[in-house]
Order: sequence, then structure tokens, then C-alpha cells
Amino acid sequence: MRIGRLFGFLLLLPISAQADNWADEKDYSDLAASKRICAQFRAVALPDPHRQDQRPQGGMSGCSSEALYYMGRPGDAPAAFACAQREAADEMFGGDMMLMTLYANGKGTPRDLDKAIALACTLGGAPMEIHSRVQNLFARRGNPSSEAEFEWCDDITSGYAMGACASHDQRMATARRELKFKALKARWPQAEAANKLEALIKSAEAFAGSRAAEVDQSGTARAAMVVAAEEEVMELLLEDLNHVATNAPALTQALSDSAADSDLNQVYKKVMAGDFEEFAGTPTRDGIKSVQRQWLKYRDAWIGFFKLARPEGAPQAMLNLQTRHRVAQLQELLP
Repeated sequence: MRIGRLFGFLLLLPISAQADNWADEKDYSDLAASKRICAQFRAVALPDPHRQDQRPQGGMSGCSSEALYYMGRPGDAPAAFACAQREAADEMFGGDMMLMTLYANGKGTPRDLDKAIALACTLGGAPMEIHSRVQNLFARRGNPSSEAEFEWCDDITSGYAMGACASHDQRMATARRELKFKALKARWPQAEAANKLEALIKSAEAFAGSRAAEVDQSGTARAAMVVAAEEEVMELLLEDLNHVATNAPALTQALSDSAADSDLNQVYKKVMAGDFEEFAGTPTRDGIKSVQRQWLKYRDAWIGFFKLARPEGAPQAMLNLQTRHRVAQLQELLP
């Protein structure tokens, strides 16, 4: 059974079943219902399951069926289908995985649940995921009027797949944020403020990237947890930029928060005095110290931007707001 590739932290999907087709898997007798379905659709013609990247030869170099399908305009679905046909067969959120999705939803190509089911039977994954996905698609075949979109992530059961879906969600969220950042940048066209905003965004990305050092890496869901920690930083950045743009009440409330700094010092000391033996190498005291140093740079970048973006405002308000965010993050590390 084919192994999928994953962006970011995950390199392999868990493949408990090794047959080329789920119908041929000898184990997991309790999942026989989905195997019988796969046997029924074994003869469906499918693309070469071992094909490599053919996008350059097809005039679609650099295309992403994932981006075209999930982030493109409604008219981009045919391009997503054409791209998926040329991507490597085992591309995560590309190749045959996206072909299965497009066939199931009838986007960019006529709806063909026979092909979607046949692909689900050969794509691999954790046994219960394959079982659920095959049955899900087979049920849709019996109800062609179903309007609910098929999503690969709807049937995940493993920590590895959670990481894959979290990475997918992060890519889509990043693309949406980029559009919002672009709109916000237009509010501060002055060169100095624009430069400070660009520096702030880069500092946020560096801080977000460092937060992996504050995530428990002992479980299979670690990749999803790392993505969640990164996304928290970037979503808070977007939210706070909107506060600055609109002079939101949150800034006034933050200005009166005289205990933020002392609370940060207290929770940081508690975290550093904690017992890290239960974790599999992460987090560690040194790791948290490195994240804290990165946060200090991020906090300072915020103050530098705030002074230019809202010169009539009080920088202490933004200082307190960012400090409160950090207090909440560190509290997650306490028992």
C-alpha cells in the first residue's frame, strides 16, 4: 500500500496495512466490510500509482492542486484536476489524494465515486481510516444527491493524520492571512511604518516557529500540536493588528492592566521550576528560554510598529497586551 508524503514535520503516514489494495489485507478481520467494497471496485481503471512528478512536462510546473482546489476561484477546479493528474501519485494533499477528492465531489471533473472509492482502497493510511473512508465514499455512491463535500480529513483516526490535516489547515490559513495582511498594509503606506510592519510580521513568524520547543513531543499528535502553537501566534498577530487599525477597546483595557508584567515573571518562574522528566526531550528549560528570548524580540517589534502606526496611543497598552498573550502561553506549560 502506497506511502504518502507530508509537508513540514511528518515524513510518512502510518501504514499498518501493507497490501497494494485494502481488499488484499490479511489482517483486521473486523474491518471486512470495507475490504469487500474494495474488492468490488478493484477493476476500476486508475492512473499509474507509481508515477512521478509530471508537471513540468505538462506545462504546469509549480502548480498545486491543493491550492487551486481549496484557495482558488470556483473556476479553478478544472486546473486543480489537471494539476493533480500530473503531480506525483503519492503527493500529500496532491496527486491521487486530490484526484479522489475531486472525483468524490465532482469538481473539475464529472463526479465518479467508483474511481474515488478505488483510489481510497489503494492510498494507504491507518486501517481504521481506510475502513471509514471507503465506507464513507460507498455511502455517497448510494446517495448521489448528497451535498456535503468529501474531505480526506473527515475520516482520520491517527495522530500522524492529525498532523497532516493540521499542516493542510495551516497552509490554507496562511494563504488567507496573507490576503488580510495585504489589506492591512494599505492602512500604513508610509515607508517607515510599512517597514516596521514587515519586520513585525517576520518577527512573529520567527517566534511562531520557535514555539515547537514548548510543545510536548512525546505523542503521535505532536505535529498537530506544534502547528496549533504556531497558528495561535499568527492569528493573535492578525487580531492585534486589527485592534491597532481600529483603535479597539482592547487597547484601552490593556493600558489599565498594571499586573501583566509581574504575572509574567511569576508564571515564568513557575514554569522554569517545573519537572520536565515526563516529556520526551521537549519541552526543556533551555528550549523555553530560547522561546522567551524570541518572544522578547517579537514584543519589541510590536512596540516599534505601534509607535509609528498609532503615534497618539500609549505603547504600554500594546506591551501589556502582548505580555498577557505570553502569560497565557506559559500557563499551558504548568501542571
